[in-house]
Amino acid sequence: MGTRDELRDAALHYTPRSMSATDWAQVRDFTRTVTLDHVLPAAPDRATLRLTMLAVAQAANVTINQVGGELTYTDVFDPLVVEDVGSQTGLSERAKGVRRSLLYRLGRELNPNWPFDDRTTKYGYKAPDAPYTELEQNFLTQWAQGLSTDYQRAGATLTLALGLGAGLRAGEMARLRGRDVTVHADGCVTITAHGYRDTAPRKVPVLAEWEQIVRDAAGAAGTNGLVLWPNRAHATTESVAAIVSRIGKPHAVALDTRRLRTTWIVGHMHRFVPEPVICQAAGLTDLQHFAKWHETARIPAERARALLRRSPYPELRATN
Repeated sequence: MGTRDELRDAALHYTPRSMSATDWAQVRDFTRTVTLDHVLPAAPDRATLRLTMLAVAQAANVTINQVGGELTYTDVFDPLVVEDVGSQTGLSERAKGVRRSLLYRLGRELNPNWPFDDRTTKYGYKAPDAPYTELEQNFLTQWAQGLSTDYQRAGATLTLALGLGAGLRAGEMARLRGRDVTVHADGCVTITAHGYRDTAPRKVPVLAEWEQIVRDAAGAAGTNGLVLWPNRAHATTESVAAIVSRIGKPHAVALDTRRLRTTWIVGHMHRFVPEPVICQAAGLTDLQHFAKWHETARIPAERARALLRRSPYPELRATN
């Protein structure tokens, strides 16, 4: 078993052998915090401690590098992430089951949005992370524009602009300052998104239809002001969630920053933006999580021929 001090020391010096140093650096502090605050009190043996830390680290890594979520209890201990970690190849069925069980226990304890009321593992659960349809996007836009006060309209519309227009995570929206928005000579607006610890900032071009909203908000915030809250010194992921709770949730379509981001990513995939370009702008290592929404079968035959010939597609040619 080991004493509590011995287990604490083991947790602080643990490094997973199966994870790269770069990936571990991104999730190390989160993994240790979860372990010290929520695993050690249960007095696990050393083997269980190491297994739990590995499972948490893998879930955190999947969250930020594949799903594109935040290092929060809600995102990391989401059933979709748990199933991903518990389905990794190269593991025995028993090992997969142990990892699921450890993460599901933490999910029930820590995720305030945990969807299951009992202790039965629900396989096949699908989180509500699918991209918004065009109709749903139109509804959200009209809802935001129809709110009763200037404050409400500005907050809701800017949240949509940063999500649908730039694919920012909630935490990145919260940290965005006026100096992070650049307007180029050709009118293009780019955002410098500040991601997680040990992750370099990245440049994200804003979709043309949302440029004016982002440009105006950044101008109003000033160089050092928070774009979403010009009068605040600091903001968090929870601050973004509070925008929706304060102004009232739309009735027909739930506003979810994860779905806004997914819509932005999948939209670029549908327009055949190269995967490395999307990954660089989104802060991801690959688009595996989003491939299920990329319906390549719908590519028109004429366009498919042009792509395979590497010739200009007619509708994309410049006209005089």
